[in-house]
Amino acid sequence: MTKKLHAKVDHGVDGLIRVLSTLRRREFDVVGVEMEEHEGALWITLDAPDQTTDRALDHVRKLYGVHDVRWVR
Repeated sequence: MTKKLHAKVDHGVDGLIRVLSTLRRREFDVVGVEMEEHEGALWITLDAPDQTTDRALDHVRKLYGVHDVRWVR
């Protein structure tokens, strides 16, 4: 099942790399990425079972410079 995660990051592309590196290390399957650099908004689409998607949200919330992490429809 695919789910879309929304987050706001500080430091533009550096924040994007931080989030994607964390998800990759945790072995989540990232299938899509969108970013609005001037607002620092990220939308990341994950393909993962429902049981593990909440873990992804928790990992991203712990990162420095990442705010307003939530799932979107």
